[in-house]
Amino acid sequence: MAANRRDRFRAEQEDAGLVAALEEALPRGAQLYVHDVEGVQKALGLPDERVYNNIQKYGNTTAATIPIALDECRKSGRIRPGQLVCFVGLGSGFHWGAALMRA
Repeated sequence: MAANRRDRFRAEQEDAGLVAALEEALPRGAQLYVHDVEGVQKALGLPDERVYNNIQKYGNTTAATIPIALDECRKSGRIRPGQLVCFVGLGSGFHWGAALMRA
């Protein structure tokens, strides 16, 4: 994502108060590199401790990535009731979708 688009995206999220309220992000991307998961993390300015990924453990699990990550985070206590969690799915190019959930 071009820097100006990334900056605009982050500014919009900060204006909405979402970045400050977000307690955990569970991204799904084919890889960790800057165009996928790390790009979203950088765009939102989230530290590593607020972004969970398990691609190193399982590889690319496609559509199962977010449900597996959610299950792991709940079982480990990383996600607790009442926390605001963001699910982000990334595809080829710049196709993406996101959802917020109160755990």
